[in-house]
Amino acid sequence: MIPVEEITKVLALYEKHGWKISRVLLSSENGSQQYSEIFGGAPVVNSEFDAVWFSRKRQDGRTAWEIRLLSTTPYALCESFPDDSSKEFVEAEKRNMENRLAEKAS
Repeated sequence: MIPVEEITKVLALYEKHGWKISRVLLSSENGSQQYSEIFGGAPVVNSEFDAVWFSRKRQDGRTAWEIRLLSTTPYALCESFPDDSSKEFVEAEKRNMENRLAEKAS
């Protein structure tokens, strides 16, 4: 994971562009207690890698979802889904994105 100072810079950049933190993925070695304040109370989930989920409403009736790896090599995946998509569909697609990111992270 990148240093806390770098994480806050990443979060500030996303916030500046209208993104909201929706979920944080942290490896067990990093734990959630140490970083919980940085992420503004967003849910923290144990993961194989460290990443942050961001979301942002678009003007075309879709919501963009981006998962950003918190490593020295920045990497992110982004997809958008119609706002009327089922929660199950969106969560399944987000799991697919997490799997793709895990492949890149390893």
